[in-house]
Amino acid sequence: MMAWLIISPSVADEKKKLDASVYDGWKSIDRGYVISNDGTFVSYVIKPQKGDSYLYLYNLKSGELDSVPRGKSPVFSQSSQFLAFKVSAQADSVRALKLKKTKKDKMPKDSLFIRNLSTGETTTVAGLNKWSAPKKGGDWLA
Repeated sequence: MMAWLIISPSVADEKKKLDASVYDGWKSIDRGYVISNDGTFVSYVIKPQKGDSYLYLYNLKSGELDSVPRGKSPVFSQSSQFLAFKVSAQADSVRALKLKKTKKDKMPKDSLFIRNLSTGETTTVAGLNKWSAPKKGGDWLA
């Protein structure tokens, strides 16, 4: 027995009204995207208007897509062997602490994740204040 779904043109043409409630669902690509020097990987961050971001790592050769919750600021190494990125604390936890007027030194700190792109192994450095990677020449972080 076959069931048919009939949609009236007036229902199909109905559009959701834009008001303040829909803004939280909007997402954007945060600061564009980065491509590894060998052209094998692309990384980008999808950031909602409110809440935690997601970092995506896409392998152009294999078609694999990996995601990291709360990841941001991706940087590929010059040799395209590593991807370094920050993982921040959960947005709702940070907001709750700010509302309690918690001192800055008691706030949760970001972590640095370094992923080996050939093995998939990830190294984590917790309690990060600041980090930097060279724009040219070298596979090192400071």
